[in-house]
Amino acid sequence: MKLSYSKAPFVYPYQKANLESFLDGHVRAFEYFGGVPQRIAYDNLKCAVIKVLKGKKRRLNKRFKELRAWYLFDTRFCNIAKGNEKGDVENCCKRSERTYLSPQPHVDGIDQLASKLFDDCQNDLKRKGPTVHGGKTIGELLEEEKDYLLPLQSQRFEACRRKSTFVDSHSLVRVDNVRYSVPVERAYHSCVIKAFVDKIMILCDHQVVAVHRR
Repeated sequence: MKLSYSKAPFVYPYQKANLESFLDGHVRAFEYFGGVPQRIAYDNLKCAVIKVLKGKKRRLNKRFKELRAWYLFDTRFCNIAKGNEKGDVENCCKRSERTYLSPQPHVDGIDQLASKLFDDCQNDLKRKGPTVHGGKTIGELLEEEKDYLLPLQSQRFEACRRKSTFVDSHSLVRVDNVRYSVPVERAYHSCVIKAFVDKIMILCDHQVVAVHRR
């Protein structure tokens, strides 16, 4: 994610380009910037757009609509095959690959990579911003931009994918072809699975009965 005025970047690594990563990335970016942009531009990625309708209309993913309603931001979607309409973030992707990840960093796992990318984003705040702003740094411009960001909510959005299912006869539930255990007394019961980036949470009768690391 990249802000339009200050050009402040936020880059975070994920193992999969799935819905929970997409939602989690928003939450982390908003907390990093200290607020929520009033409007965000997107291409027509499947995590957000279920179907492209006529003109500017889109049928959106339910969880994405819930994220948008939670943080109260507006959206703008690019025309088909017109990624240049969100050129700031496209350039941010290319630059972060070229500067943050070249040469290839030696890290011990994705958590260490996330820490490195955080430091890279912080260092970028020291760079000069667009010349039109009179030589101010990106960090100084970000401080100005924060006055125009929407405030964060008092509670974090649950950045997860939800699924309703039943616990099988072996007291197991399946998520992405992996089986997770549930207390034996919950066999044959209905449950709700919350799939986060790093964990699987299983609820029965609105109570958490099991949590597993992914």
